[in-house]
Amino acid sequence: MSNNTIVDVIVKQPLTANEISSYIPVPVGGSTGQVLSKASNTTGDLVWIANAAAGTDLTIASKTSTQFTLVSSSGADVVIPQATTTEAGLLTASDLVKLNSLAVQVNSDWNAVSGVAQILNKPSVFPSNIVSVSGLQTALDGKFNNPTGDTTQYIAGDGSLIAFPVAGQAGTLVRQVRNETGSTLTKGTVVYINGASGNKPTVTKALATADATSAQTFGLLQADIPNNSNGYAVVKGDLIGLNTLAFSEGTQLYLSGSVAGEYQTTKPVAPIHMVYVGVVTRQHATQGQIEVSIQNGYELDELHDVLIVSETNKDVLSYDTPSGLWKNKQLASTDISDFNTATDARVVAGITGKQNADADLTAIAALTGTGLARRTGADTWTLDTNSYYLASNPNGYTTNTGTVTTFSFTNGGGFTGTVNTAGTTPTLSLTLQNATSSQSGQLTSTDWNTFNGKQAALNGTGFVKVTGTTVSYDNSTYLTGNQTIAVSGDVSGSGTTSITLNLGNNVVTNAKLAQVPTATFKGRITASTGNVEDLTATQATSLLDTFTSSSKGLVGASGGGTTNFLRADGTWAAPSGGGGGLTLTEIEVDFGTKPIRSKKFTITAAGVTGTSKIIVTPSGNVAAGRVGDDWEWDSIATSAKAGTGQFVLTCFASGKVAGKRKFYYTYQ
Repeated sequence: MSNNTIVDVIVKQPLTANEISSYIPVPVGGSTGQVLSKASNTTGDLVWIANAAAGTDLTIASKTSTQFTLVSSSGADVVIPQATTTEAGLLTASDLVKLNSLAVQVNSDWNAVSGVAQILNKPSVFPSNIVSVSGLQTALDGKFNNPTGDTTQYIAGDGSLIAFPVAGQAGTLVRQVRNETGSTLTKGTVVYINGASGNKPTVTKALATADATSAQTFGLLQADIPNNSNGYAVVKGDLIGLNTLAFSEGTQLYLSGSVAGEYQTTKPVAPIHMVYVGVVTRQHATQGQIEVSIQNGYELDELHDVLIVSETNKDVLSYDTPSGLWKNKQLASTDISDFNTATDARVVAGITGKQNADADLTAIAALTGTGLARRTGADTWTLDTNSYYLASNPNGYTTNTGTVTTFSFTNGGGFTGTVNTAGTTPTLSLTLQNATSSQSGQLTSTDWNTFNGKQAALNGTGFVKVTGTTVSYDNSTYLTGNQTIAVSGDVSGSGTTSITLNLGNNVVTNAKLAQVPTATFKGRITASTGNVEDLTATQATSLLDTFTSSSKGLVGASGGGTTNFLRADGTWAAPSGGGGGLTLTEIEVDFGTKPIRSKKFTITAAGVTGTSKIIVTPSGNVAAGRVGDDWEWDSIATSAKAGTGQFVLTCFASGKVAGKRKFYYTYQ
């Protein structure tokens, strides 16, 4: 390039490293009529100058690392200064070093060899061959491994489905476990560790009938776990969402000794193993809570100072001083202390040897004669010589044999008898006579009616009253004149002719109130002060506060669907990274009629926030107004910056592009 040559450069964006190195830096500034001038073959020595008259020569002199002088053969010389942050000027030597460094950085992200603008390390979620909705969906399915979970789960880094942690779980210790039992383990099941799969323990239902199924009791399941699936067990802390309607708050729970995986309120006794499960902290049909605190009971031989080896029947536990341990052994006579006197020797069942002297045994040993020993006081015994009959023959009857010919009754009470057939097994007849004035016997119906109609003799004091045919005393107390009457109990008061009654505090129970329909609340929804009213569930909820980020209350309506979850600020929204699928929206943008390299577009999207992640890809559909055959040039890269209710889409073409294009976008 010679002096006074005008350089016309149209720069495409973004520039590759090759393009940057092939262009001469152009200083900022210039005005109408000025031209760019170059005085030597040194790169970067262009300046804006007035169009010199014919015959004027310009030369460069006094060059330094920061400036040089432009010498005119027909006018004044000009010193060209270096550029600053506010004024145009020369590109200094240090600025050129920085520019070369910038070219290296661009090369790491853009293909500077082929001159094609592309991101070398672009994400593999969207392959370059995606040109349709089905292609994008196929790529998404391949990336996320076709998840088949539900809205209670999210996708972990390894692609597996994990249940969302339960709200308030910060104070609860949960551990991930695996179910390989062959069937679903339900929420609240008491489980023990029975093995491992990979790096996770496998669990099954615990049962308190044996050490093998109870000693490794681990916790209660936080949610249902299907077979061959992972889930969580609450090891320590709060488990919510249970049906605890059958238990009062504060009820202690133990591992069941009859139904695997269940708990019971009765404290187990041997041989059932005792495993403490926890305590009921809320009684509710669906929102019940249990404070889980697994405590496994110990076997006798599991205590640190007890050593039991090859135990047998009738073993006793004996302390061994040299070892400092309790050990099992068979009890021998040498292990029993002698009696105080030789006459007190006795043999205790099951033990060969002697026992210590006892005052009762001493008293029995002193008895002489034949009879039964009877205890008449503390350490006092006497000899009872009375005859006693066995329980099988309490009357002491003796058995005789012979022929019965007659029999009679002593004090027969009106009974008479005859022998119909004599012999060792006679046939007898019994007759009960009618009662007379001198003979006992049965009462006839006539006698009964006569007797029943008699008035009982009166003997006593008081008023006599007649009720029908019955005469009796009336011992009631009757008032004479006005009396002071006092009423006590739930209602109290006193008076003579009139009584003012007062209803006591805290005495009206639910049973004394008027009955109400099912699902009724007591309250008042009518404005102003007044009587208590029966409210429906809808009326009751209308009186309660709404849940917010700073106060407790009712949860607002979710709006339906399966993608939204309740947030801490009281709103319903789809969580980032889970809770729903991706929705594709097609947009059309216009690059204009003049071919260009890049352009920015503002896209309105109501659900987008400043933290949204946005993905944009060409849709492959033909847009209206596409210009000629410029498809050869418009391989377009995109980037998006999220805002509130919108995002800025920046498009970079590998060549130049004009007309309209269609894209798909989605966001989280």
